[in-house]
Amino acid sequence: MQRELYNSNRIQKGFQEHPSKRLNQLNPSNTLAALEGISFRYDPKEDLVLEDFSLSIGEGEIFCLLGESGCGKTTCLQLLGGFLFPEKGKILIEGEDYSAFPPEKRPVSTVFQSYALFPHMTVLENVCYGLKWKGFKKKEQRDRAEKYLDMMKLWSFRDRMVTELSGGQQQRVALARSLAVEPKLLLMDEPLSNLDAGLRKDIREELADLQRKIGISMLFVTHDQEEAMELGNRIGIMEKGKILQIGTGEELYLHPKNEYIRRFFGEYFVLFLEGKNHFLRAEDFGISSEKARVEPLSGRQEGKRELRKEGRVLSEIFLASYRLYRVSLAGEEIHIKLQANAPFREGEAVEVFFYEKEEEQ
Repeated sequence: MQRELYNSNRIQKGFQEHPSKRLNQLNPSNTLAALEGISFRYDPKEDLVLEDFSLSIGEGEIFCLLGESGCGKTTCLQLLGGFLFPEKGKILIEGEDYSAFPPEKRPVSTVFQSYALFPHMTVLENVCYGLKWKGFKKKEQRDRAEKYLDMMKLWSFRDRMVTELSGGQQQRVALARSLAVEPKLLLMDEPLSNLDAGLRKDIREELADLQRKIGISMLFVTHDQEEAMELGNRIGIMEKGKILQIGTGEELYLHPKNEYIRRFFGEYFVLFLEGKNHFLRAEDFGISSEKARVEPLSGRQEGKRELRKEGRVLSEIFLASYRLYRVSLAGEEIHIKLQANAPFREGEAVEVFFYEKEEEQ
């Protein structure tokens, strides 16, 4: 079976706006959408991409699927969006089974990595396009389109051709188009990956503010850890078609369930002291010497046991918001991030210290 991609002209009435919900009132157990026992493959001769896979998205939450390329995260999004159909299992939205429905018959909307805008149309016409196929009359199309363009700070650009806009503005048009149909669930497939780092951060902040304002549920697919941690109320780490762990960014970073998750969130070091391994990141170390003591960036841990080891500074680099040290501990090199005004210099003998973590005690 080839990939099933649907383009249909069947018309469906527009969906009502999702009730506003503040993030701090989020109850993930109140499920809006779910994949239940899903099995899927792109070709009968290929192995299953997903097997007995389940995932739930709560009302009013941003759920981020995070993983490396090829792990199956975009497949999950396409199954929810109706672009692919499962061999087995159910796709539920508000308790209704949408497993066999194409995209235009589902209360969802998708923002693609490529934006999928029409270059021969104006900004306003692009946003109205989805409303037209949902059966809205021309006046309501325009009213809704202008409402969401205003929300995305693009109202004054409504009569321009989309080809005249910057990449960030085009991304906002794609988002306005998806929101204008007022879906129950917004699907976002690495929508910021084509933008530069500064613009990605700006749009992440705008997206989080928008989500708080209208309370829509989102599934956000990304391979960027920082993006997931900034946006996601919950994050699911995927590898080879399986979700390894679900939690907040803080939970996943501080309490990873396995080696893969620990490594996925960045550099870490293993120190063997007092008969056990200690898994530490660069911000978990502090440094002391005769002239100063600088606590770890992760903070002083009152009541926790402090472990120490002698070392020597190999190099230090000032990086504006922090200072990065390379330190040798009995021939083993580690990296340490300290506050930017830390006074230690290359060649100094120092003591490196850290606080024993709860799970290691």
